[in-house]
Amino acid sequence: MEAGGLRGDDPVVDSIVRANQAIMTLAEDSVHEVRSDVTLTQYRALVALSEQGPCQLGDLAHAMGVGPSTATRMCDRLVRKGLIDRTRHEVDRREIVLSLTDAGEELVHDVAERRRTAVAVLLHSLPPSQLTGMVRDLDVLTGLIVNRPAGAGRWPVQSGAN
Repeated sequence: MEAGGLRGDDPVVDSIVRANQAIMTLAEDSVHEVRSDVTLTQYRALVALSEQGPCQLGDLAHAMGVGPSTATRMCDRLVRKGLIDRTRHEVDRREIVLSLTDAGEELVHDVAERRRTAVAVLLHSLPPSQLTGMVRDLDVLTGLIVNRPAGAGRWPVQSGAN
């Protein structure tokens, strides 16, 4: 990509950035409609736990691309909200394992369903021919993001959970 695309004068890049901002707003709205005291970042932590299962704090921090102290503070809040549990590892009692509570699992499911419904309602007004092209183009973009070179940044791409 030419440097000009980074300055805001590339209509494709600008369109994708605007779409991403709109999708993030939809995601945040979906979280807040289900549970107003949970942030989008906290929801991402719940999704990461949902996808990878019980794990240690360092693994969750890595999956989210945040430092351990940030993950610790976030988990403290999610424990207080009753959405995750901290338990001692069965073999190494020094290790703490994080897992979703039933309420956390329900929140992940409910938000995902709300997002899917909101997107379906929005897309329902488009003609099938436009949807076919959109699916193809979004699949290409998703493939580029998922298969980008190592070290290019990390944002977990959720496959059906979101």
